[in-house]
Amino acid sequence: MLCHFQVFYLGCAVFGLILGLLLKKNSYVLVHLLISIYILCLLLPFYFKDAAIRKGEPILKVYQSNVEAINGKYDLVVNQIKEINPDIVLLIETSVAWDKGTISLQDKYFYNHKLLIGAFGFIFYSKMPIKSLQRRKFGTTFDCLDILLSWEGKDIRFIAAHPPPPINHEVFKIRNQHLLKYAELINEQKSIPTIVCGDLNITPWSEGYINLKENAKLKSTRQGFGLLASWPSWLPYRIPIDHCLLTQHFGISNTQVLPSVNSDHLPMLNEIFLIKY
Repeated sequence: MLCHFQVFYLGCAVFGLILGLLLKKNSYVLVHLLISIYILCLLLPFYFKDAAIRKGEPILKVYQSNVEAINGKYDLVVNQIKEINPDIVLLIETSVAWDKGTISLQDKYFYNHKLLIGAFGFIFYSKMPIKSLQRRKFGTTFDCLDILLSWEGKDIRFIAAHPPPPINHEVFKIRNQHLLKYAELINEQKSIPTIVCGDLNITPWSEGYINLKENAKLKSTRQGFGLLASWPSWLPYRIPIDHCLLTQHFGISNTQVLPSVNSDHLPMLNEIFLIKY
């Protein structure tokens, strides 16, 4: 948990550095300078753009939002989606009420799948045909959706993910187990361009996240666009736990957090394109 708050730690380190300078305490200055440099090394890569350059390839727009199961502001989500007009919509923490509240989206998104189990439910909408779909539990009660889509005449894979929050040591292990399983799924079919999208309940500096990225050779859509912290939406200081991760087949055109839809998470819009197949 301690690794989640790097921006806060940076602020504290800079404060300590300034205080050391004012007090003329060289040891304070050195320690806080080294801490600041270390944290900056963790944060700055998010501001360096992905090397892939778009050369006229079509853009795939992916909208993701943990809508919060108890949130009843369905119209905010529906209106935001209609305004943005994404190709793929992933709603997390969905119930029967959320299905009813967003049913109008089916007029535009003919291909969909709904897992309406509240805090760990999904509603998935797509403009593209669903070729296959599997629910995967990895030996636990928590699902992910493994979806094969057809886009521009090519197969792409979409893994909708919401592992449990690490509220205790046992659930911490289950979350990390799921992250490793996502990597295994990807490595079983390395040739298929794959997107892992959802509320992963982990920040980019956590060991479980780093292992997932390295084992499956993934890139984050945040790369080049900053931290884009998404939770909790009602605080000025937030942490990035909602993610969209890509295999190296993809490039990133744009990524942004969107205005609040009354959930504790901010929605995200990811605009990506294929570069390798």
